Amino acid sequence: MAGSAVAETPLYPTLVEVRNRSARTITCVAQVAHWFSTELGSAAPDGQVRADLRSDPVTGTVFILNDSGDRLPVEAAWCGFAGAAWETRSPLALERRRGEPAADIKVSCDADDGRLRCH
Repeated sequence: MAGSAVAETPLYPTLVEVRNRSARTITCVAQVAHWFSTELGSAAPDGQVRADLRSDPVTGTVFILNDSGDRLPVEAAWCGFAGAAWETRSPLALERRRGEPAADIKVSCDADDGRLRCH
């Protein structure tokens, strides 16, 4: 059929807000494939990372959009100390629920025995 297009499910905004309560700079990351991740942002002490994700309420999938607007499914997200974000990570809870948009993520992060602890 000429001119027909597949309709995409509308996505709903999911805000990520991470307050840095530690004395070190933090970096937050979203894993979008088994070996690929993208930075959500960094924050100096007393700063904040803000990132916009999207969620599909039909499937419960959470996405980040790339510069071309492509939907990249987020498998996991975390924050850690800059330069060692993976080694010092604290996971961010991505609540995936079919039938409703994903909840916003609003947490504060503190240093805890050499690691970051976000709650």
